[in-house]
Amino acid sequence: MTLEGGDGNFLVLHPDFSRFTLVFERANDKDPKSAVVAVSWGGDWYTNSRYTGPKQFDTPKEWAAYVGHYRNENVWIGSLRIVIRKDKLTIDGVVPLEPGPDGVFYLRDEPHNPEWIRFGDIVNGKAMRVKLSGEDLWRQMTA
Repeated sequence: MTLEGGDGNFLVLHPDFSRFTLVFERANDKDPKSAVVAVSWGGDWYTNSRYTGPKQFDTPKEWAAYVGHYRNENVWIGSLRIVIRKDKLTIDGVVPLEPGPDGVFYLRDEPHNPEWIRFGDIVNGKAMRVKLSGEDLWRQMTA
C-alpha cells in the first residue's frame, strides 16, 4: 500500500521502505500524464528504457563527507538523512540543497525557501554535525 506524498512522491507502508519516499520522475515534469521514466529511493536511482537524459553525474568529492543520518532531540527538529541523488545533495532524497557562499547550502524545495544548512566538524572524512537554520543536528552511527 502507498500514500501519495505529492509531486510524484509516495510513502510505502512497509518496514523495508520506511526510511525514504519513492520519487517518480516523468518524461516531461510539467505533464503529469507523461510516462514515468525513473524512480528513486533516497540516493538510489533507477531508470527505464524511456529515460533519455544523462546517467552519469559528477558531484564535488567533499559532498561524500556529508552523506549520513543526523539527529536533534528536539521534537520539532527530529532527524534527517543527507543523500546524493543524481547530481544533487538532498535531505531525505526529496529536498534539494543548492550550494551557496562560504559552505552554506539552501533548501530548494520551494523557490524562495530561506532555510539553510551547513556541515561541520569533519572527522575521518565524515561531517559530525549539521546546522539547519541555526539548530545543530549530530551524526548518528546507524545504517
